Amino acid sequence: MKKTICVLVVLFLTVSTIGIPKLQGQGSAGISAALAKPIQLTTNTRYDRNPNLLKTADGKYWLFFTRGRNPIGVRGVSGYDPDADNYDIYYKTAGTVGGLKKAAEHLVPGSDLVTVNTQRDIAVVQAADKSIWLFASSGYGVSSDQSIFCYRYTKTTGWTGPTAIAGTSIAGHIDALAVGGVIWLFYENWPYSLKVMFWNGAGWSTPVFVLDKATLPKAIYEGGRFYLVWAYVDMDLSEYGKSIGLSTSTDGTNWTTLGQIAAWPGATNWDPVLVKWAGAFRLYWAPDTGSGGQVIATRTSKTPLVPRSWSAMKQLTLAFYGSESWWDFWPNASKTPRCIVYSSERNKTRTALSDANIWMIWQ
Repeated sequence: MKKTICVLVVLFLTVSTIGIPKLQGQGSAGISAALAKPIQLTTNTRYDRNPNLLKTADGKYWLFFTRGRNPIGVRGVSGYDPDADNYDIYYKTAGTVGGLKKAAEHLVPGSDLVTVNTQRDIAVVQAADKSIWLFASSGYGVSSDQSIFCYRYTKTTGWTGPTAIAGTSIAGHIDALAVGGVIWLFYENWPYSLKVMFWNGAGWSTPVFVLDKATLPKAIYEGGRFYLVWAYVDMDLSEYGKSIGLSTSTDGTNWTTLGQIAAWPGATNWDPVLVKWAGAFRLYWAPDTGSGGQVIATRTSKTPLVPRSWSAMKQLTLAFYGSESWWDFWPNASKTPRCIVYSSERNKTRTALSDANIWMIWQ
Protein backbone atom coordinates (compact mmCIF):
# COMPACT_ATOMS: atom_id res chain seq x y z
CA MET A 1 0.00 0.00 0.00
CA LYS A 2 1.26 3.39 -0.96
CA LYS A 3 4.90 3.63 0.18
CA THR A 4 4.70 1.16 3.05
CA ILE A 5 5.19 -2.59 2.98
CA CYS A 6 2.10 -4.57 3.90
CA VAL A 7 1.44 -8.19 4.72
CA LEU A 8 -1.63 -9.29 2.76
CA VAL A 9 -3.41 -12.29 4.19
CA VAL A 10 -5.80 -14.13 1.90
CA LEU A 11 -7.48 -17.27 3.12
CA PHE A 12 -7.92 -19.82 0.34
CA LEU A 13 -10.35 -22.55 1.25
CA THR A 14 -11.84 -25.45 -0.63
CA VAL A 15 -15.31 -26.79 -0.19
CA SER A 16 -14.02 -30.01 1.33
CA THR A 17 -11.89 -28.29 3.98
CA ILE A 18 -14.64 -26.09 5.39
CA GLY A 19 -17.42 -28.64 5.20
CA ILE A 20 -20.02 -26.59 3.33
CA PRO A 21 -22.30 -27.66 0.48
CA LYS A 22 -20.95 -27.62 -3.06
CA LEU A 23 -20.55 -24.18 -4.58
CA GLN A 24 -23.01 -23.13 -7.25
CA GLY A 25 -21.62 -24.34 -10.57
CA GLN A 26 -18.88 -26.46 -8.99
CA GLY A 27 -18.21 -29.59 -10.98
CA SER A 28 -18.64 -27.77 -14.30
CA ALA A 29 -15.65 -27.44 -16.60
CA GLY A 30 -13.40 -24.54 -15.68
CA ILE A 31 -15.00 -23.83 -12.29
CA SER A 32 -13.18 -23.78 -8.96
CA ALA A 33 -13.34 -22.13 -5.55
CA ALA A 34 -10.79 -19.82 -3.93
CA LEU A 35 -12.81 -18.34 -1.10
CA ALA A 36 -11.30 -15.19 0.35
CA LYS A 37 -11.54 -13.56 3.77
CA PRO A 38 -13.23 -10.16 3.32
CA ILE A 39 -12.76 -7.07 5.50
CA GLN A 40 -15.75 -4.84 6.29
CA LEU A 41 -15.15 -1.15 5.46
CA THR A 42 -18.54 0.43 6.25
CA THR A 43 -21.11 -0.30 8.95
CA ASN A 44 -24.54 1.27 8.73
CA THR A 45 -28.13 0.06 8.96
CA ARG A 46 -28.95 1.65 5.59
CA TYR A 47 -28.03 0.19 2.22
CA ASP A 48 -24.41 0.93 1.18
CA ARG A 49 -23.54 0.02 -2.40
CA ASN A 50 -21.54 0.61 -5.58
CA PRO A 51 -18.11 1.49 -4.17
CA ASN A 52 -15.37 3.31 -6.08
CA LEU A 53 -11.77 3.26 -4.83
CA LEU A 54 -9.54 6.11 -6.01
CA LYS A 55 -5.85 6.69 -5.35
CA THR A 56 -5.01 10.36 -5.86
CA ALA A 57 -1.71 11.87 -6.97
CA ASP A 58 -0.72 12.67 -3.37
CA GLY A 59 -0.93 8.96 -2.46
CA LYS A 60 -4.19 9.23 -0.52
CA TYR A 61 -6.98 6.65 -0.93
CA TRP A 62 -10.59 7.73 -1.34
CA LEU A 63 -13.46 5.28 -0.98
CA PHE A 64 -16.72 6.56 -2.46
CA PHE A 65 -20.04 4.77 -2.13
CA THR A 66 -23.79 5.46 -2.16
CA ARG A 67 -26.06 5.04 0.88
CA GLY A 68 -29.81 4.51 0.69
CA ARG A 69 -32.16 7.02 2.28
CA ASN A 70 -34.71 4.40 3.35
CA PRO A 71 -33.95 3.44 6.98
CA ILE A 72 -35.09 -0.19 6.51
CA GLY A 73 -31.94 -1.13 4.61
CA VAL A 74 -32.54 -4.91 4.38
CA ARG A 75 -33.76 -6.17 1.02
CA GLY A 76 -37.20 -7.76 1.27
CA VAL A 77 -38.04 -6.47 4.75
CA SER A 78 -41.38 -4.62 4.58
CA GLY A 79 -41.05 -4.75 0.79
CA TYR A 80 -37.78 -2.80 0.73
CA ASP A 81 -36.16 -2.83 -2.74
CA PRO A 82 -32.68 -1.25 -2.86
CA ASP A 83 -33.00 -0.71 -6.60
CA ALA A 84 -35.97 1.55 -5.91
CA ASP A 85 -34.26 3.58 -3.16
CA ASN A 86 -32.78 7.07 -3.46
CA TYR A 87 -29.14 7.52 -2.48
CA ASP A 88 -26.76 10.01 -0.88
CA ILE A 89 -23.04 9.89 -1.70
CA TYR A 90 -20.38 9.35 0.96
CA TYR A 91 -16.62 9.01 1.02
CA LYS A 92 -13.74 8.05 3.32
CA THR A 93 -10.07 9.00 2.99
CA ALA A 94 -6.92 7.39 4.41
CA GLY A 95 -3.21 7.07 3.77
CA THR A 96 -3.60 3.32 3.17
CA VAL A 97 -6.40 1.12 1.91
CA GLY A 98 -6.43 -0.70 5.25
CA GLY A 99 -6.88 2.62 6.99
CA LEU A 100 -10.24 3.11 5.28
CA LYS A 101 -11.82 0.66 7.72
CA LYS A 102 -11.59 3.12 10.63
CA ALA A 103 -11.61 6.35 8.63
CA ALA A 104 -14.42 8.85 9.21
CA GLU A 105 -17.28 9.03 6.74
CA HIS A 106 -18.08 12.28 4.95
CA LEU A 107 -21.21 13.21 3.02
CA VAL A 108 -20.59 14.74 -0.40
CA PRO A 109 -22.24 18.14 0.21
CA GLY A 110 -25.48 18.62 -1.68
CA SER A 111 -25.90 14.95 -2.57
CA ASP A 112 -28.50 14.60 0.19
CA LEU A 113 -30.56 17.39 -1.36
CA VAL A 114 -30.95 15.83 -4.81
CA THR A 115 -34.53 14.72 -5.49
CA VAL A 116 -34.63 14.50 -9.30
CA ASN A 117 -32.17 11.60 -9.63
CA THR A 118 -31.74 8.46 -7.48
CA GLN A 119 -27.89 8.72 -7.63
CA ARG A 120 -27.55 4.96 -7.28
CA ASP A 121 -24.43 4.62 -9.43
CA ILE A 122 -21.20 6.62 -9.24
CA ALA A 123 -17.83 6.83 -10.99
CA VAL A 124 -14.80 8.83 -9.82
CA VAL A 125 -11.57 10.07 -11.45
CA GLN A 126 -8.82 12.58 -10.73
CA ALA A 127 -8.18 15.06 -13.53
CA ALA A 128 -4.79 16.35 -14.68
CA ASP A 129 -5.23 19.50 -12.56
CA LYS A 130 -5.63 17.24 -9.46
CA SER A 131 -9.35 17.97 -9.12
CA ILE A 132 -11.67 15.05 -8.37
CA TRP A 133 -14.63 14.49 -10.69
CA LEU A 134 -17.49 12.47 -9.24
CA PHE A 135 -20.22 11.33 -11.63
CA ALA A 136 -23.62 10.09 -10.45
CA SER A 137 -26.47 8.45 -12.34
CA SER A 138 -29.79 6.82 -11.61
CA GLY A 139 -28.75 3.32 -12.71
CA TYR A 140 -32.24 3.30 -14.26
CA GLY A 141 -33.83 3.95 -10.88
CA VAL A 142 -37.04 5.93 -11.20
CA SER A 143 -35.98 9.58 -11.62
CA SER A 144 -37.55 12.72 -13.06
CA ASP A 145 -34.14 13.65 -14.54
CA GLN A 146 -32.07 10.64 -15.67
CA SER A 147 -29.09 12.69 -16.80
CA ILE A 148 -25.59 12.03 -15.50
CA PHE A 149 -24.64 14.56 -12.83
CA CYS A 150 -21.13 15.77 -11.98
CA TYR A 151 -19.66 16.94 -8.66
CA ARG A 152 -16.13 18.41 -8.52
CA TYR A 153 -13.67 18.76 -5.66
CA THR A 154 -10.54 20.87 -5.30
CA LYS A 155 -8.52 21.64 -2.18
CA THR A 156 -9.21 25.35 -2.58
CA THR A 157 -12.93 25.34 -3.35
CA GLY A 158 -14.08 22.07 -1.78
CA TRP A 159 -17.08 20.35 -3.38
CA THR A 160 -19.22 21.97 -6.07
CA GLY A 161 -22.19 20.65 -8.02
CA PRO A 162 -24.06 18.63 -8.94
CA THR A 163 -24.38 19.78 -12.53
CA ALA A 164 -26.32 17.81 -15.14
CA ILE A 165 -24.34 16.82 -18.24
CA ALA A 166 -26.21 17.77 -21.38
CA GLY A 167 -27.00 14.99 -23.82
CA THR A 168 -27.03 12.19 -21.25
CA SER A 169 -30.77 11.85 -20.71
CA ILE A 170 -32.05 8.34 -19.82
CA ALA A 171 -28.57 7.27 -18.74
CA GLY A 172 -28.19 4.07 -16.76
CA HIS A 173 -24.93 2.68 -15.40
CA ILE A 174 -21.69 4.64 -15.78
CA ASP A 175 -17.90 4.53 -15.58
CA ALA A 176 -15.13 7.10 -16.05
CA LEU A 177 -11.42 7.19 -16.89
CA ALA A 178 -8.78 9.92 -16.94
CA VAL A 179 -6.29 9.28 -19.75
CA GLY A 180 -3.63 11.72 -20.95
CA GLY A 181 -5.40 14.76 -19.55
CA VAL A 182 -8.76 13.73 -21.05
CA ILE A 183 -11.74 12.51 -19.01
CA TRP A 184 -13.71 9.70 -20.66
CA LEU A 185 -17.28 9.02 -19.52
CA PHE A 186 -18.84 5.66 -20.41
CA TYR A 187 -22.55 5.09 -19.96
CA GLU A 188 -25.51 3.14 -21.22
CA ASN A 189 -28.41 4.87 -22.89
CA TRP A 190 -31.81 3.25 -22.77
CA PRO A 191 -32.47 0.66 -24.01
CA TYR A 192 -29.06 -0.91 -23.24
CA SER A 193 -26.89 0.95 -25.73
CA LEU A 194 -23.32 1.75 -24.64
CA LYS A 195 -21.84 5.16 -25.45
CA VAL A 196 -18.77 7.18 -24.54
CA MET A 197 -18.01 10.91 -24.50
CA PHE A 198 -14.96 12.87 -23.41
CA TRP A 199 -14.13 16.22 -21.78
CA ASN A 200 -11.54 18.11 -23.80
CA GLY A 201 -11.01 20.93 -21.31
CA ALA A 202 -13.70 23.17 -22.72
CA GLY A 203 -16.75 20.95 -23.01
CA TRP A 204 -18.12 17.48 -23.58
CA SER A 205 -17.83 15.79 -26.95
CA THR A 206 -20.74 14.35 -28.88
CA PRO A 207 -21.50 10.85 -27.56
CA VAL A 208 -19.91 8.02 -29.56
CA PHE A 209 -21.76 4.73 -30.02
CA VAL A 210 -19.94 1.60 -28.80
CA LEU A 211 -22.46 -1.27 -29.03
CA ASP A 212 -26.05 -2.32 -28.37
CA LYS A 213 -27.44 -5.08 -26.12
CA ALA A 214 -25.01 -4.31 -23.31
CA THR A 215 -25.17 -2.93 -19.78
CA LEU A 216 -22.86 -2.11 -16.85
CA PRO A 217 -19.83 -0.75 -18.78
CA LYS A 218 -16.46 -0.65 -17.01
CA ALA A 219 -13.27 0.49 -18.77
CA ILE A 220 -9.52 0.52 -18.26
CA TYR A 221 -6.68 1.90 -20.39
CA GLU A 222 -3.53 -0.18 -20.76
CA GLY A 223 -0.70 -0.12 -23.30
CA GLY A 224 -2.34 2.43 -25.59
CA ARG A 225 -5.68 0.62 -25.70
CA PHE A 226 -9.10 0.93 -24.06
CA TYR A 227 -10.63 -2.28 -22.74
CA LEU A 228 -14.37 -2.12 -21.99
CA VAL A 229 -16.21 -4.97 -20.26
CA TRP A 230 -20.00 -5.22 -20.08
CA ALA A 231 -22.90 -7.60 -19.40
CA TYR A 232 -24.94 -8.91 -22.32
CA VAL A 233 -28.67 -8.09 -22.49
CA ASP A 234 -31.14 -8.91 -25.28
CA MET A 235 -34.62 -7.67 -24.41
CA ASP A 236 -36.15 -9.22 -27.55
CA LEU A 237 -35.04 -12.70 -26.48
CA SER A 238 -35.51 -12.03 -22.74
CA GLU A 239 -31.81 -12.75 -22.17
CA TYR A 240 -30.50 -10.77 -19.22
CA GLY A 241 -26.93 -11.16 -17.98
CA LYS A 242 -26.28 -14.06 -20.33
CA SER A 243 -22.53 -13.40 -20.37
CA ILE A 244 -19.73 -10.87 -19.85
CA GLY A 245 -18.29 -9.35 -23.02
CA LEU A 246 -15.27 -7.28 -24.08
CA SER A 247 -14.87 -4.40 -26.53
CA THR A 248 -11.65 -2.54 -27.32
CA SER A 249 -10.42 0.65 -28.97
CA THR A 250 -7.11 2.40 -29.56
CA ASP A 251 -8.60 5.90 -29.77
CA GLY A 252 -11.81 5.73 -27.72
CA THR A 253 -14.01 6.51 -30.72
CA ASN A 254 -13.66 3.44 -32.97
CA TRP A 255 -14.61 0.22 -31.22
CA THR A 256 -14.25 -3.50 -31.92
CA THR A 257 -16.28 -6.05 -29.97
CA LEU A 258 -14.53 -9.30 -29.13
CA GLY A 259 -17.63 -10.95 -27.66
CA GLN A 260 -18.00 -13.24 -24.65
CA ILE A 261 -15.17 -13.68 -22.14
CA ALA A 262 -17.09 -15.15 -19.17
CA ALA A 263 -20.39 -16.89 -18.39
CA TRP A 264 -21.00 -18.67 -15.09
CA PRO A 265 -23.00 -21.88 -15.66
CA GLY A 266 -26.60 -21.68 -14.49
CA ALA A 267 -26.31 -18.02 -13.49
CA THR A 268 -26.90 -14.54 -14.82
CA ASN A 269 -23.72 -12.46 -15.07
CA TRP A 270 -23.43 -8.86 -13.82
CA ASP A 271 -21.11 -6.07 -12.64
CA PRO A 272 -17.88 -6.78 -14.56
CA VAL A 273 -14.65 -4.89 -13.92
CA LEU A 274 -11.17 -5.37 -15.38
CA VAL A 275 -7.73 -4.65 -13.91
CA LYS A 276 -4.16 -5.42 -15.00
CA TRP A 277 -1.72 -6.73 -12.40
CA ALA A 278 1.83 -8.00 -13.08
CA GLY A 279 1.29 -8.49 -16.80
CA ALA A 280 -2.04 -10.29 -16.52
CA PHE A 281 -5.58 -8.95 -16.95
CA ARG A 282 -8.00 -10.02 -14.23
CA LEU A 283 -11.75 -9.93 -14.68
CA TYR A 284 -14.08 -9.72 -11.69
CA TRP A 285 -17.84 -10.00 -11.96
CA ALA A 286 -20.93 -10.96 -9.94
CA PRO A 287 -22.81 -14.06 -11.13
CA ASP A 288 -26.28 -14.40 -9.64
CA THR A 289 -26.64 -18.13 -9.01
CA GLY A 290 -30.19 -18.05 -7.65
CA SER A 291 -30.44 -20.18 -4.50
CA GLY A 292 -26.66 -19.86 -4.00
CA GLY A 293 -26.91 -16.08 -3.93
CA GLN A 294 -24.95 -13.55 -5.97
CA VAL A 295 -21.20 -14.09 -5.66
CA ILE A 296 -17.93 -12.48 -6.73
CA ALA A 297 -16.02 -14.48 -9.35
CA THR A 298 -12.78 -13.97 -11.26
CA ARG A 299 -10.62 -15.23 -14.12
CA THR A 300 -7.39 -14.04 -15.79
CA SER A 301 -5.68 -13.71 -19.17
CA LYS A 302 -2.34 -12.40 -20.41
CA THR A 303 -3.83 -11.97 -23.89
CA PRO A 304 -7.40 -10.78 -23.23
CA LEU A 305 -8.19 -10.22 -26.92
CA VAL A 306 -7.93 -13.98 -27.44
CA PRO A 307 -11.20 -15.45 -26.04
CA ARG A 308 -9.74 -18.92 -25.42
CA SER A 309 -6.87 -17.48 -23.37
CA TRP A 310 -8.97 -16.83 -20.28
CA SER A 311 -8.25 -19.04 -17.27
CA ALA A 312 -10.65 -21.20 -15.28
CA MET A 313 -13.34 -19.25 -13.44
CA LYS A 314 -12.98 -19.00 -9.66
CA GLN A 315 -15.56 -18.11 -7.03
CA LEU A 316 -14.23 -15.74 -4.35
CA THR A 317 -17.21 -15.28 -2.03
CA LEU A 318 -19.98 -17.44 -0.60
CA ALA A 319 -23.43 -15.83 -0.53
CA PHE A 320 -25.65 -18.21 1.36
CA TYR A 321 -26.03 -19.82 4.76
CA GLY A 322 -28.51 -22.65 5.15
CA SER A 323 -31.58 -21.71 3.12
CA GLU A 324 -30.84 -17.96 3.19
CA SER A 325 -28.90 -16.18 0.44
CA TRP A 326 -27.82 -12.63 -0.39
CA TRP A 327 -26.06 -10.44 -2.95
CA ASP A 328 -22.30 -9.90 -3.20
CA PHE A 329 -22.00 -7.45 -6.08
CA TRP A 330 -20.40 -4.44 -7.76
CA PRO A 331 -16.68 -5.27 -7.45
CA ASN A 332 -14.28 -2.40 -8.03
CA ALA A 333 -10.56 -3.18 -8.45
CA SER A 334 -7.56 -1.20 -7.20
CA LYS A 335 -4.39 -1.30 -9.28
CA THR A 336 -2.14 -0.56 -6.29
CA PRO A 337 -2.37 -2.21 -3.88
CA ARG A 338 -3.96 -5.36 -5.28
CA CYS A 339 -7.43 -5.53 -3.81
CA ILE A 340 -11.11 -5.26 -4.66
CA VAL A 341 -13.93 -3.49 -2.87
CA TYR A 342 -17.52 -4.59 -3.32
CA SER A 343 -21.03 -4.45 -1.82
CA SER A 344 -22.42 -7.31 0.26
CA GLU A 345 -25.72 -7.93 2.01
CA ARG A 346 -24.17 -10.48 4.40
CA ASN A 347 -24.01 -9.89 8.12
CA LYS A 348 -20.66 -9.72 9.91
CA THR A 349 -20.51 -13.46 10.63
CA ARG A 350 -21.80 -14.50 7.18
CA THR A 351 -24.78 -16.30 8.67
CA ALA A 352 -27.69 -14.17 7.46
CA LEU A 353 -28.98 -11.55 5.02
CA SER A 354 -28.51 -8.06 6.43
CA ASP A 355 -28.28 -4.46 5.22
CA ALA A 356 -25.60 -3.93 2.57
CA ASN A 357 -22.15 -2.64 3.48
CA ILE A 358 -18.84 -2.15 1.65
CA TRP A 359 -16.24 -4.91 1.96
CA MET A 360 -12.69 -5.45 0.72
CA ILE A 361 -10.65 -8.49 -0.36
CA TRP A 362 -6.86 -8.49 -0.75
CA GLN A 363 -5.64 -10.19 -3.92
